[in-house]
Amino acid sequence: MEKRYDKLVESVGFLKHPISNVLYRAIAAESTSIDIETPTDYQIQKKILFL
Repeated sequence: MEKRYDKLVESVGFLKHPISNVLYRAIAAESTSIDIETPTDYQIQKKILFL
């Protein structure tokens, strides 16, 4: 997950604050909760987790 987040941050351009002229990056993320069925076998879970 961390690698995907880094790629997302790199792809977002800088914005300039209209008053202070400070450059910043803004990311909006949807945080809707979705139930996901996970495998009961630990070895399969481990492979999925570390993709």
